[in-house]
Amino acid sequence: MNTEKNNDNGWSTSRYVAAALFVAVSAIGLYYYLFINPGIRVPLPDYPDRLGQSVLIVAPHNDDEALASGGVIQKHLAGGATVKVVLVTNGDGQFRRPFMKPKEYTSLGERRQRETIAAMKHVGLKESDIYFLSYPDQGMNRMWDEYWDCKKLFRSKHTGQDHSIYEKSFTPGAPYCGMAVVRDLRQIILENKPKMIIAPHPNDLHPDHWAVNAFVVYTLEKLKKEKIGNEALAKTELLTYVVHFGRWPMPRGNFKKASLDPPKALIKLDTKWMREDLTPEMTLRKFETIKLYPSQFEIMTRYLESFARRNELFGVVPDLVLQGSSSLVRGNQMELGDEVAGDGKMTEEENLGLTYMDPRHIGFISEIRRYNNIRSVTIRKDGGMILFIVELRDKMKNSNQMMIHIKPIPNGTGRESVVFLYSAGSLFLNGANVSKDQRYSYGLEKPDVFTLSVPKDELTSSGEMIVGVELINNGINFDKAAYRLVKFE
Repeated sequence: MNTEKNNDNGWSTSRYVAAALFVAVSAIGLYYYLFINPGIRVPLPDYPDRLGQSVLIVAPHNDDEALASGGVIQKHLAGGATVKVVLVTNGDGQFRRPFMKPKEYTSLGERRQRETIAAMKHVGLKESDIYFLSYPDQGMNRMWDEYWDCKKLFRSKHTGQDHSIYEKSFTPGAPYCGMAVVRDLRQIILENKPKMIIAPHPNDLHPDHWAVNAFVVYTLEKLKKEKIGNEALAKTELLTYVVHFGRWPMPRGNFKKASLDPPKALIKLDTKWMREDLTPEMTLRKFETIKLYPSQFEIMTRYLESFARRNELFGVVPDLVLQGSSSLVRGNQMELGDEVAGDGKMTEEENLGLTYMDPRHIGFISEIRRYNNIRSVTIRKDGGMILFIVELRDKMKNSNQMMIHIKPIPNGTGRESVVFLYSAGSLFLNGANVSKDQRYSYGLEKPDVFTLSVPKDELTSSGEMIVGVELINNGINFDKAAYRLVKFE
Protein backbone atom coordinates (compact mmCIF):
# COMPACT_ATOMS: atom_id res chain seq x y z
CA MET A 1 0.00 0.00 0.00
CA ASN A 2 1.30 3.44 -0.92
CA THR A 3 1.15 5.60 2.21
CA GLU A 4 2.67 8.77 0.66
CA LYS A 5 0.30 11.68 0.40
CA ASN A 6 -0.12 13.11 -3.08
CA ASN A 7 -1.08 16.69 -3.81
CA ASP A 8 -3.46 17.77 -6.52
CA ASN A 9 -0.85 17.58 -9.29
CA GLY A 10 0.35 14.12 -8.32
CA TRP A 11 3.62 15.10 -6.59
CA SER A 12 4.37 13.31 -3.33
CA THR A 13 5.89 15.00 -0.28
CA SER A 14 9.12 13.05 -0.74
CA ARG A 15 9.51 14.41 -4.23
CA TYR A 16 9.16 17.95 -2.94
CA VAL A 17 11.79 17.23 -0.31
CA ALA A 18 14.12 15.76 -2.93
CA ALA A 19 13.60 18.75 -5.22
CA ALA A 20 14.26 21.14 -2.35
CA LEU A 21 17.44 19.29 -1.45
CA PHE A 22 18.59 19.39 -5.09
CA VAL A 23 18.01 23.15 -5.25
CA ALA A 24 19.82 23.66 -1.94
CA VAL A 25 22.83 21.57 -2.98
CA SER A 26 22.97 23.32 -6.36
CA ALA A 27 22.83 26.72 -4.66
CA ILE A 28 25.62 25.74 -2.28
CA GLY A 29 27.71 24.48 -5.20
CA LEU A 30 27.12 27.66 -7.19
CA TYR A 31 27.99 29.78 -4.14
CA TYR A 32 31.20 27.79 -3.63
CA TYR A 33 32.16 28.22 -7.28
CA LEU A 34 31.42 31.93 -7.38
CA PHE A 35 32.43 33.15 -3.94
CA ILE A 36 34.71 30.77 -2.04
CA ASN A 37 38.38 31.75 -2.20
CA PRO A 38 40.26 29.68 -4.82
CA GLY A 39 43.51 30.80 -3.22
CA ILE A 40 45.42 28.59 -0.81
CA ARG A 41 46.63 29.34 2.71
CA VAL A 42 50.31 28.59 3.18
CA PRO A 43 52.94 30.09 5.49
CA LEU A 44 54.50 32.95 3.54
CA PRO A 45 57.63 34.95 4.36
CA ASP A 46 57.21 38.65 4.84
CA TYR A 47 57.75 41.16 2.07
CA PRO A 48 61.43 42.25 2.18
CA ASP A 49 62.12 45.27 4.37
CA ARG A 50 63.72 47.62 1.85
CA LEU A 51 62.32 50.90 3.16
CA GLY A 52 64.30 53.92 2.10
CA GLN A 53 65.32 52.45 -1.25
CA SER A 54 64.09 53.46 -4.69
CA VAL A 55 61.16 51.45 -6.07
CA LEU A 56 59.81 51.25 -9.62
CA ILE A 57 56.30 49.86 -10.14
CA VAL A 58 55.36 48.79 -13.68
CA ALA A 59 51.65 48.46 -14.52
CA PRO A 60 50.15 47.33 -17.83
CA HIS A 61 46.91 49.29 -17.31
CA ASN A 62 45.70 52.21 -15.25
CA ASP A 63 44.62 50.78 -11.87
CA ASP A 64 46.95 47.75 -11.82
CA GLU A 65 49.44 49.80 -9.81
CA ALA A 66 46.83 50.44 -7.11
CA LEU A 67 45.35 46.94 -7.10
CA ALA A 68 48.71 45.22 -6.72
CA SER A 69 50.70 47.66 -4.60
CA GLY A 70 48.53 50.50 -3.30
CA GLY A 71 49.51 49.57 0.25
CA VAL A 72 53.20 48.95 -0.43
CA ILE A 73 53.45 52.37 -2.09
CA GLN A 74 52.25 53.93 1.16
CA LYS A 75 54.73 51.91 3.22
CA HIS A 76 57.70 52.77 1.05
CA LEU A 77 56.85 56.47 1.00
CA ALA A 78 56.45 56.46 4.79
CA GLY A 79 59.89 54.86 5.04
CA GLY A 80 61.53 57.55 2.92
CA ALA A 81 61.75 55.64 -0.34
CA THR A 82 61.51 57.12 -3.82
CA VAL A 83 58.60 55.51 -5.67
CA LYS A 84 57.96 55.85 -9.39
CA VAL A 85 55.10 54.30 -11.38
CA VAL A 86 55.20 53.30 -15.05
CA LEU A 87 51.91 52.93 -16.95
CA VAL A 88 52.74 50.92 -20.06
CA THR A 89 49.35 51.46 -21.74
CA ASN A 90 46.50 53.89 -21.14
CA GLY A 91 43.88 51.15 -21.08
CA ASP A 92 42.37 52.61 -24.23
CA GLY A 93 41.17 49.29 -25.67
CA GLN A 94 38.38 48.65 -23.20
CA PHE A 95 34.97 47.93 -24.72
CA ARG A 96 32.35 50.32 -23.36
CA ARG A 97 29.53 50.10 -25.86
CA PRO A 98 28.91 48.83 -29.41
CA PHE A 99 30.30 50.75 -32.39
CA MET A 100 32.81 52.86 -30.47
CA LYS A 101 34.83 55.21 -32.65
CA PRO A 102 38.63 55.57 -32.48
CA LYS A 103 38.34 59.02 -30.89
CA GLU A 104 36.21 57.56 -28.11
CA TYR A 105 38.89 54.98 -27.31
CA THR A 106 41.49 57.75 -27.22
CA SER A 107 39.25 59.85 -24.95
CA LEU A 108 38.96 56.86 -22.65
CA GLY A 109 42.75 56.61 -22.54
CA GLU A 110 43.04 60.29 -21.60
CA ARG A 111 40.40 59.82 -18.91
CA ARG A 112 42.27 56.90 -17.43
CA GLN A 113 45.47 58.95 -17.37
CA ARG A 114 43.66 61.61 -15.31
CA GLU A 115 42.30 58.94 -12.97
CA THR A 116 45.80 57.56 -12.44
CA ILE A 117 47.17 60.97 -11.50
CA ALA A 118 44.35 61.55 -8.97
CA ALA A 119 44.66 58.04 -7.50
CA MET A 120 48.43 58.16 -7.11
CA LYS A 121 48.21 61.58 -5.45
CA HIS A 122 45.88 59.97 -2.91
CA VAL A 123 48.64 57.55 -1.85
CA GLY A 124 51.29 60.29 -1.76
CA LEU A 125 52.84 60.46 -5.24
CA LYS A 126 53.14 63.49 -7.51
CA GLU A 127 52.27 63.63 -11.19
CA SER A 128 56.00 63.85 -11.93
CA ASP A 129 56.39 60.39 -10.32
CA ILE A 130 54.27 58.82 -13.08
CA TYR A 131 55.48 57.75 -16.51
CA PHE A 132 52.88 57.22 -19.23
CA LEU A 133 54.42 55.15 -22.03
CA SER A 134 51.12 55.15 -24.00
CA TYR A 135 51.54 51.85 -25.82
CA PRO A 136 48.43 50.07 -27.17
CA ASP A 137 46.06 48.35 -24.79
CA GLN A 138 45.57 44.68 -25.82
CA GLY A 139 48.64 44.88 -28.03
CA MET A 140 51.63 44.24 -25.76
CA ASN A 141 51.76 40.51 -26.47
CA ARG A 142 51.65 41.14 -30.22
CA MET A 143 54.52 43.61 -29.92
CA TRP A 144 56.52 41.05 -27.94
CA ASP A 145 55.74 38.14 -30.26
CA GLU A 146 55.36 39.66 -33.73
CA TYR A 147 56.12 43.40 -33.94
CA TRP A 148 59.54 43.47 -32.32
CA ASP A 149 62.11 45.23 -34.51
CA CYS A 150 60.00 48.26 -35.58
CA LYS A 151 60.34 47.43 -39.28
CA LYS A 152 56.61 46.88 -39.16
CA LEU A 153 54.44 48.56 -36.53
CA PHE A 154 51.48 47.17 -34.65
CA ARG A 155 48.23 49.04 -35.32
CA SER A 156 45.64 49.25 -32.56
CA LYS A 157 42.23 47.98 -33.66
CA HIS A 158 40.71 50.41 -31.17
CA THR A 159 42.41 53.76 -31.76
CA GLY A 160 43.49 52.94 -35.32
CA GLN A 161 47.00 54.22 -34.54
CA ASP A 162 50.43 52.61 -34.91
CA HIS A 163 52.10 55.19 -32.67
CA SER A 164 51.20 57.20 -29.58
CA ILE A 165 49.14 60.34 -30.16
CA TYR A 166 48.77 61.16 -26.45
CA GLU A 167 50.07 64.46 -25.16
CA LYS A 168 51.18 62.75 -21.95
CA SER A 169 53.65 60.28 -23.49
CA PHE A 170 57.12 59.53 -22.18
CA THR A 171 58.27 59.38 -25.81
CA PRO A 172 56.07 61.59 -28.01
CA GLY A 173 54.88 59.64 -31.02
CA ALA A 174 56.31 56.37 -29.67
CA PRO A 175 56.07 53.69 -32.40
CA TYR A 176 54.10 50.58 -31.53
CA CYS A 177 56.85 47.93 -31.57
CA GLY A 178 58.74 45.87 -29.03
CA MET A 179 62.13 47.55 -29.26
CA ALA A 180 60.53 50.95 -28.57
CA VAL A 181 59.12 49.57 -25.31
CA VAL A 182 62.59 48.31 -24.35
CA ARG A 183 64.13 51.72 -25.12
CA ASP A 184 61.63 53.51 -22.87
CA LEU A 185 62.01 51.03 -20.01
CA ARG A 186 65.79 51.17 -20.36
CA GLN A 187 65.85 54.95 -20.04
CA ILE A 188 63.51 54.97 -17.04
CA ILE A 189 65.46 52.26 -15.22
CA LEU A 190 68.77 54.04 -15.86
CA GLU A 191 67.35 57.36 -14.67
CA ASN A 192 66.04 55.92 -11.41
CA LYS A 193 68.36 52.95 -10.76
CA PRO A 194 65.70 51.26 -8.62
CA LYS A 195 66.68 48.80 -5.93
CA MET A 196 63.37 47.08 -6.47
CA ILE A 197 61.09 46.67 -9.49
CA ILE A 198 57.51 45.44 -9.07
CA ALA A 199 55.92 44.08 -12.27
CA PRO A 200 53.30 41.51 -13.36
CA HIS A 201 53.83 37.77 -12.85
CA PRO A 202 54.68 35.74 -16.01
CA ASN A 203 51.70 33.44 -15.37
CA ASP A 204 49.16 36.26 -15.20
CA LEU A 205 46.56 35.26 -17.78
CA HIS A 206 46.04 38.70 -19.33
CA PRO A 207 48.24 38.95 -22.47
CA ASP A 208 49.26 42.53 -21.69
CA HIS A 209 50.37 41.48 -18.21
CA TRP A 210 52.57 38.51 -19.09
CA ALA A 211 54.04 40.48 -22.00
CA VAL A 212 54.94 43.41 -19.73
CA ASN A 213 56.73 40.96 -17.44
CA ALA A 214 58.73 39.70 -20.43
CA PHE A 215 59.63 43.26 -21.48
CA VAL A 216 60.78 44.15 -17.95
CA VAL A 217 62.87 40.98 -17.53
CA TYR A 218 64.44 41.42 -20.98
CA THR A 219 65.31 45.09 -20.36
CA LEU A 220 66.70 44.56 -16.87
CA GLU A 221 68.85 41.59 -17.90
CA LYS A 222 70.14 43.45 -20.95
CA LEU A 223 71.15 46.39 -18.74
CA LYS A 224 72.90 44.10 -16.29
CA LYS A 225 75.00 42.65 -19.10
CA GLU A 226 75.91 46.05 -20.55
CA LYS A 227 77.58 47.21 -17.30
CA ILE A 228 77.85 50.78 -18.53
CA GLY A 229 77.63 52.89 -15.39
CA ASN A 230 74.84 50.70 -14.07
CA GLU A 231 76.64 48.23 -11.84
CA ALA A 232 74.08 48.87 -9.10
CA LEU A 233 71.40 47.22 -11.24
CA ALA A 234 73.09 43.85 -10.71
CA LYS A 235 71.41 43.75 -7.29
CA THR A 236 68.04 45.10 -8.37
CA GLU A 237 65.27 42.87 -7.04
CA LEU A 238 62.31 41.94 -9.20
CA LEU A 239 59.01 41.18 -7.46
CA THR A 240 55.88 40.14 -9.33
CA TYR A 241 52.14 40.40 -8.74
CA VAL A 242 48.99 38.77 -10.10
CA VAL A 243 45.82 40.61 -11.14
CA HIS A 244 44.19 38.23 -13.62
CA PHE A 245 43.97 34.52 -12.85
CA GLY A 246 40.54 32.97 -13.36
CA ARG A 247 38.17 33.50 -10.43
CA TRP A 248 40.96 34.76 -8.18
CA PRO A 249 40.79 36.60 -5.83
CA MET A 250 37.80 35.36 -3.83
CA PRO A 251 35.55 36.19 -2.15
CA ARG A 252 34.61 39.06 -4.42
CA GLY A 253 33.58 42.31 -2.80
CA ASN A 254 34.46 44.56 0.12
CA PHE A 255 36.32 42.28 2.55
CA LYS A 256 39.02 44.50 4.03
CA LYS A 257 39.81 42.09 6.87
CA ALA A 258 40.19 39.08 4.59
CA SER A 259 43.57 37.70 3.54
CA LEU A 260 44.88 37.72 -0.03
CA ASP A 261 46.27 34.24 -0.69
CA PRO A 262 48.08 32.86 -3.77
CA PRO A 263 45.97 31.12 -6.44
CA LYS A 264 46.05 27.36 -5.90
CA ALA A 265 47.46 26.67 -9.36
CA LEU A 266 50.35 29.12 -8.88
CA ILE A 267 51.41 27.99 -5.42
CA LYS A 268 52.49 24.71 -7.01
CA LEU A 269 54.99 26.45 -9.28
CA ASP A 270 58.53 27.55 -8.43
CA THR A 271 57.49 31.11 -7.52
CA LYS A 272 58.44 32.10 -3.97
CA TRP A 273 55.46 34.00 -2.60
CA MET A 274 55.56 36.58 0.17
CA ARG A 275 53.06 38.83 1.85
CA GLU A 276 53.07 42.39 3.13
CA ASP A 277 50.60 43.06 5.91
CA LEU A 278 48.87 46.44 5.87
CA THR A 279 47.45 48.46 8.72
CA PRO A 280 43.67 49.02 8.66
CA GLU A 281 44.37 52.65 7.75
CA MET A 282 46.50 51.63 4.77
CA THR A 283 43.88 49.16 3.57
CA LEU A 284 41.20 51.84 3.82
CA ARG A 285 43.33 54.33 1.87
CA LYS A 286 44.01 51.69 -0.77
CA PHE A 287 40.25 51.07 -1.02
CA GLU A 288 39.67 54.81 -1.46
CA THR A 289 42.42 54.90 -4.10
CA ILE A 290 40.83 52.10 -6.12
CA LYS A 291 37.55 54.04 -6.16
CA LEU A 292 39.39 56.94 -7.80
CA TYR A 293 39.34 54.92 -11.03
CA PRO A 294 35.60 55.44 -11.69
CA SER A 295 35.84 54.34 -15.34
CA GLN A 296 36.74 50.89 -13.98
CA PHE A 297 35.04 50.88 -10.60
CA GLU A 298 31.61 51.55 -12.06
CA ILE A 299 31.70 48.43 -14.26
CA MET A 300 33.61 45.91 -12.10
CA THR A 301 33.02 47.10 -8.55
CA ARG A 302 33.16 43.81 -6.65
CA TYR A 303 36.24 42.61 -8.51
CA LEU A 304 38.26 45.75 -7.82
CA GLU A 305 37.13 45.89 -4.18
CA SER A 306 38.55 42.40 -3.73
CA PHE A 307 42.13 43.70 -3.83
CA ALA A 308 41.72 45.95 -0.79
CA ARG A 309 42.63 43.32 1.82
CA ARG A 310 44.71 43.20 4.96
CA ASN A 311 47.79 42.22 2.95
CA GLU A 312 49.33 42.39 -0.51
CA LEU A 313 50.94 39.49 -2.32
CA PHE A 314 54.23 39.35 -4.26
CA GLY A 315 56.23 36.58 -5.82
CA VAL A 316 59.86 36.06 -6.77
CA VAL A 317 60.22 34.08 -10.00
CA PRO A 318 63.66 32.42 -10.04
CA ASP A 319 66.05 32.41 -12.96
CA LEU A 320 66.35 29.07 -14.74
CA VAL A 321 70.05 28.22 -14.86
CA LEU A 322 71.61 25.36 -16.82
CA GLN A 323 75.05 24.59 -15.41
CA GLY A 324 76.90 21.81 -17.16
CA SER A 325 74.37 19.00 -17.45
CA SER A 326 72.50 19.92 -14.27
CA SER A 327 69.87 22.51 -13.58
CA LEU A 328 69.78 25.16 -10.91
CA VAL A 329 67.04 27.44 -9.69
CA ARG A 330 68.50 30.80 -8.82
CA GLY A 331 66.37 33.39 -7.07
CA ASN A 332 66.43 36.97 -8.26
CA GLN A 333 68.92 38.21 -5.65
CA MET A 334 66.41 37.23 -2.92
CA GLU A 335 67.38 35.20 0.14
CA LEU A 336 64.05 33.78 1.18
CA GLY A 337 65.01 30.35 2.49
CA ASP A 338 63.12 27.16 1.72
CA GLU A 339 60.02 27.76 3.81
CA VAL A 340 57.71 28.31 0.83
CA ALA A 341 55.63 25.28 -0.07
CA GLY A 342 55.40 23.99 -3.62
CA ASP A 343 55.44 20.68 -5.44
CA GLY A 344 56.20 21.84 -8.97
CA LYS A 345 59.84 22.89 -8.65
CA MET A 346 62.36 22.34 -11.38
CA THR A 347 64.32 19.10 -11.43
CA GLU A 348 67.99 19.02 -10.40
CA GLU A 349 68.99 15.67 -11.82
CA GLU A 350 71.96 15.30 -14.12
CA ASN A 351 71.25 15.16 -17.84
CA LEU A 352 67.57 16.00 -17.35
CA GLY A 353 68.04 19.73 -17.76
CA LEU A 354 65.49 21.96 -16.14
CA THR A 355 61.73 21.81 -16.22
CA TYR A 356 59.15 24.43 -15.36
CA MET A 357 55.52 23.51 -14.96
CA ASP A 358 52.50 25.20 -16.51
CA PRO A 359 49.22 25.37 -14.57
CA ARG A 360 46.10 24.03 -16.20
CA HIS A 361 43.84 26.86 -17.38
CA ILE A 362 41.48 25.85 -20.16
CA GLY A 363 38.59 28.10 -21.13
CA PHE A 364 35.08 26.99 -22.00
CA ILE A 365 35.61 27.21 -25.76
CA SER A 366 38.97 25.42 -25.52
CA GLU A 367 37.35 22.59 -23.57
CA ILE A 368 34.54 22.17 -26.09
CA ARG A 369 36.92 22.20 -29.05
CA ARG A 370 39.35 19.93 -27.20
CA TYR A 371 42.38 22.13 -27.66
CA ASN A 372 45.71 20.91 -26.27
CA ASN A 373 47.06 22.16 -22.96
CA ILE A 374 50.73 22.49 -21.95
CA ARG A 375 51.87 20.55 -18.89
CA SER A 376 55.57 21.46 -18.76
CA VAL A 377 58.57 22.81 -20.67
CA THR A 378 62.01 21.21 -20.32
CA ILE A 379 65.25 22.76 -21.60
CA ARG A 380 68.44 20.69 -21.82
CA LYS A 381 71.99 21.06 -23.13
CA ASP A 382 73.22 18.22 -25.30
CA GLY A 383 76.76 19.02 -26.41
CA GLY A 384 76.49 22.09 -28.65
CA MET A 385 72.74 21.67 -28.98
CA ILE A 386 69.85 22.98 -26.93
CA LEU A 387 66.92 20.62 -26.60
CA PHE A 388 63.39 21.87 -25.93
CA ILE A 389 60.84 19.32 -24.70
CA VAL A 390 57.18 20.35 -24.44
CA GLU A 391 54.87 17.92 -22.67
CA LEU A 392 51.12 18.25 -23.25
CA ARG A 393 48.27 16.97 -21.12
CA ASP A 394 46.90 14.96 -24.01
CA LYS A 395 47.74 13.86 -27.56
CA MET A 396 48.92 16.62 -29.93
CA LYS A 397 46.10 17.30 -32.37
CA ASN A 398 46.83 17.82 -36.07
CA SER A 399 44.79 21.02 -36.15
CA ASN A 400 46.91 22.62 -33.41
CA GLN A 401 50.25 24.35 -33.91
CA MET A 402 53.10 24.95 -31.48
CA MET A 403 55.29 28.05 -31.29
CA ILE A 404 58.58 28.18 -29.38
CA HIS A 405 59.58 31.81 -29.03
CA ILE A 406 63.14 32.79 -28.04
CA LYS A 407 64.55 36.24 -27.31
CA PRO A 408 68.38 36.25 -26.96
CA ILE A 409 69.80 38.70 -24.37
CA PRO A 410 71.55 40.50 -25.90
CA ASN A 411 71.28 39.31 -29.47
CA GLY A 412 74.45 37.61 -30.63
CA THR A 413 73.18 35.85 -33.74
CA GLY A 414 71.96 38.68 -35.94
CA ARG A 415 68.40 37.79 -34.98
CA GLU A 416 66.51 39.92 -32.51
CA SER A 417 63.86 37.26 -32.13
CA VAL A 418 63.78 33.54 -32.92
CA VAL A 419 60.40 31.91 -33.49
CA PHE A 420 60.00 28.22 -34.32
CA LEU A 421 56.55 27.12 -35.46
CA TYR A 422 55.61 23.45 -35.70
CA SER A 423 52.61 22.90 -37.95
CA ALA A 424 51.27 19.71 -39.55
CA GLY A 425 54.66 17.98 -39.34
CA SER A 426 56.67 20.92 -40.75
CA LEU A 427 59.01 23.35 -38.99
CA PHE A 428 59.21 27.07 -39.69
CA LEU A 429 61.85 29.54 -38.45
CA ASN A 430 60.72 33.17 -38.44
CA GLY A 431 58.20 32.29 -41.13
CA ALA A 432 60.56 30.34 -43.45
CA ASN A 433 60.12 26.59 -43.92
CA VAL A 434 63.21 24.81 -42.52
CA SER A 435 61.78 21.29 -42.42
CA LYS A 436 64.69 19.94 -44.49
CA ASP A 437 67.43 21.85 -42.65
CA GLN A 438 69.46 19.17 -40.89
CA ARG A 439 70.67 21.58 -38.23
CA TYR A 440 67.29 21.18 -36.55
CA SER A 441 65.86 17.96 -35.21
CA TYR A 442 62.19 17.99 -34.26
CA GLY A 443 59.03 15.95 -33.97
CA LEU A 444 56.65 14.17 -31.64
CA GLU A 445 58.73 11.91 -29.41
CA LYS A 446 55.42 10.64 -28.00
CA PRO A 447 51.85 11.58 -28.96
CA ASP A 448 51.88 14.14 -26.14
CA VAL A 449 55.58 15.16 -26.17
CA PHE A 450 57.18 17.49 -28.76
CA THR A 451 60.95 17.92 -29.00
CA LEU A 452 63.10 20.46 -30.84
CA SER A 453 66.91 20.43 -30.98
CA VAL A 454 68.73 23.62 -32.09
CA PRO A 455 72.44 24.54 -32.20
CA LYS A 456 73.18 26.77 -29.21
CA ASP A 457 75.17 29.20 -31.35
CA GLU A 458 72.04 29.87 -33.40
CA LEU A 459 70.21 31.11 -30.32
CA THR A 460 72.55 32.96 -28.01
CA SER A 461 76.20 33.88 -27.71
CA SER A 462 75.70 35.55 -24.33
CA GLY A 463 74.20 32.51 -22.62
CA GLU A 464 70.90 34.17 -21.75
CA MET A 465 67.52 34.14 -23.43
CA ILE A 466 63.81 34.36 -22.68
CA VAL A 467 61.85 31.28 -23.74
CA GLY A 468 58.11 30.80 -24.08
CA VAL A 469 55.81 28.23 -25.67
CA GLU A 470 52.36 28.87 -27.13
CA LEU A 471 49.70 26.68 -28.73
CA ILE A 472 47.76 28.05 -31.70
CA ASN A 473 44.65 27.03 -33.62
CA ASN A 474 43.55 28.93 -36.74
CA GLY A 475 45.79 31.85 -35.80
CA ILE A 476 44.41 32.11 -32.26
CA ASN A 477 46.69 31.51 -29.28
CA PHE A 478 44.69 29.39 -26.84
CA ASP A 479 47.35 28.26 -24.34
CA LYS A 480 50.85 29.30 -23.35
CA ALA A 481 53.59 28.36 -20.95
CA ALA A 482 55.10 31.35 -19.17
CA TYR A 483 57.95 33.22 -20.84
CA ARG A 484 60.95 32.59 -18.57
CA LEU A 485 64.55 33.75 -18.35
CA VAL A 486 67.02 30.93 -19.07
CA LYS A 487 70.75 31.20 -18.37
CA PHE A 488 73.54 28.86 -19.50
CA GLU A 489 76.73 28.52 -17.49
